[in-house]
Amino acid sequence: MFVISTTESRTPNRLVRNVALVGLAFSMALAAGCGQVQGASTASSGAAPGGGAKVLALLMSDNTTSRWFQIDVPNITKDVKTLAPDVKVLTYNAQNSPDTQLSQARTALGQGAKVLLVESVDPTSAGAIVSLAHEQGAKVISYVHQILKSPIDYFVGFDAIQLGQQEGKWMVENTKAGDRIVLINGWAATSLSHDFETGYMTQLGPLFDSNQRILLEKVFTPQWLASSAQTEMSAFLSKYNNKVDAVLAENDQMAGGVIAALQAAGLAGQVKVTGLDSEPAALQRILLGTQSMTIHPSFQSEAQNAAQVATDLLNGRTPSADLFAGKTVDTGSGTAPWAVTPTTAITKDNMNVVIDDGFITKATLCQGLPAQGFCA
Repeated sequence: MFVISTTESRTPNRLVRNVALVGLAFSMALAAGCGQVQGASTASSGAAPGGGAKVLALLMSDNTTSRWFQIDVPNITKDVKTLAPDVKVLTYNAQNSPDTQLSQARTALGQGAKVLLVESVDPTSAGAIVSLAHEQGAKVISYVHQILKSPIDYFVGFDAIQLGQQEGKWMVENTKAGDRIVLINGWAATSLSHDFETGYMTQLGPLFDSNQRILLEKVFTPQWLASSAQTEMSAFLSKYNNKVDAVLAENDQMAGGVIAALQAAGLAGQVKVTGLDSEPAALQRILLGTQSMTIHPSFQSEAQNAAQVATDLLNGRTPSADLFAGKTVDTGSGTAPWAVTPTTAITKDNMNVVIDDGFITKATLCQGLPAQGFCA
């Protein structure tokens, strides 16, 4: 699905036992970010919609995946206000409904939004949002989730295939010949889950083909739900009499469900488990030894890129080409500039990366954990 050129063109997201204080801090952020579920929360001291106001709408898919309202919305809003204090930010939660997201886009446009940042529920049907926005003279930034077969204006997000390669490479390097591996993919309806799979199979596929690693099961998990991942993993443990050596879970939310199933079987910490998103709960699981690794997208960089593109557009400027470094994404009807988010594989050995990135403080991360190792 990805095609690279010199202007690289590509088509590109629960903790069993959360530590109370960290969970509380991020739950408070979530509550602040969600606003009205069917409507929008507003953050700005700018003028009211209409009358020449500069309005940005953040159309988020859900609050099931914790990062959207705990991390992305607060970060983007903060960066937008720093760059352009007069911009009004409207935030919407589609609750995993494509129809709701389209309706919210229509509402946002009616409220004067001239830029829609869309983290889409469904990559195909979200094309209707792009059409609607363009009909009304608004621009669309596709965020993290690519919108397929639609002429988006800009894309901000990580390279999903490269990220999958990072997970796959880690799995190759941390398993041995004959190890039995389960693949817990994300939601089949999203391009991300398939792109992750494409990436990790470049690393694991040859080993499966040569029987150096044993592929036990592969499954796609509706809406990336931890509860579904737990059910899936419990079934696999039963089927294979607990003889599983490693689980490649495409994100931290599902990793939490996998680990819940492992805990119930008395195997937590004995089976290697990957993840993505560097959720605080997952970082704590890594420090506790029940999760092996996660992928950390630089959320700071991602939010800054999104805010820069959005405020430039709202101020009538073309975003600087330097922001995209010549990279473009295939929209299915041309190409759009792509601001790529850097990603890093996180283990116990380099946990300082998430601290240095400003994602979480060491004190917050270590609250409730034993004062040893990283938290000593």
